[in-house]
Amino acid sequence: NNIDDFSINLLIEDNDQDYFKFKVENDIFITIKIEFTHQNGDLDIKLYSENGSLLSFSNGTYDEEYISLILPNGIYFLRIYGHNGAVNNYQLTIDNFEF
Repeated sequence: NNIDDFSINLLIEDNDQDYFKFKVENDIFITIKIEFTHQNGDLDIKLYSENGSLLSFSNGTYDEEYISLILPNGIYFLRIYGHNGAVNNYQLTIDNFEF
């Protein structure tokens, strides 16, 4: 089975980073989104393949960052971090659709 849809509230502390590892078994279209109050601290996201190649990123200046793309089977890593060491609470939501 692929990663299930989910949503969770988390916190990036001073110079902190959150990493999430997940496995895709069948090709999926996935949307990864974090929501936060930008004026409290700018957060960014990056998605990496198993070998560490950067696949996608979002580093805007609004109250959310998101990545949407098709992923083939494999292992992936999501990195969430504060821009220039920013601190903030955020909600992570992952939605996916199998082909």
